[in-house]
Amino acid sequence: MTYFNRQKINYVVIGFIVLFGSLIAIERGSNFSDSDAPSVILTFLDFIDTGTYSASRNAYGHPIPEFLIGFIAYIFGTPYSNLFCFNCFLLSNIFFYKTFINKNDNLHLYLLVVCSNFYLLFENTNSIDYPLALLFFSCGLFLLKRNYTYYAAIIFSLCIGSRANFCLFIYPIIIIYFYQD
Repeated sequence: MTYFNRQKINYVVIGFIVLFGSLIAIERGSNFSDSDAPSVILTFLDFIDTGTYSASRNAYGHPIPEFLIGFIAYIFGTPYSNLFCFNCFLLSNIFFYKTFINKNDNLHLYLLVVCSNFYLLFENTNSIDYPLALLFFSCGLFLLKRNYTYYAAIIFSLCIGSRANFCLFIYPIIIIYFYQD
């Protein structure tokens, strides 16, 4: 008789990671580790105040996360926008796992390895645009692998709207996808 099966271990480990990351995100509040987070939120606040869009970075901006993260921070506060970004990071890792491994056997081990990197865990509990772009990218890969090309194209365009530098990953993937045997 076994006391633990893989599914229960998956739920316990994923629950622990979600709880730990959520505590970090909420306790962190407005203590941002870089200058990108306040500028992303201030872009939305400037849009609310003046009605004009001013990019979070001087020369360019990423409108999708600026408005989405800014809206969450404006309505609920920065601890909840941090929590939203952490959940985007966690969901993106689950999509990556489901895309390339497609089993539920060792999901807990995969998430433990990814989240054991303190830098990845700590930085993605911040109100920044990278986790949202990563979520769109991983979701697009997941849809592309399952041959939902139209939906994947829409999700990839949201990824590029979240972080334009993801084009470096998306274009080769699309070329490889359409020219494979």
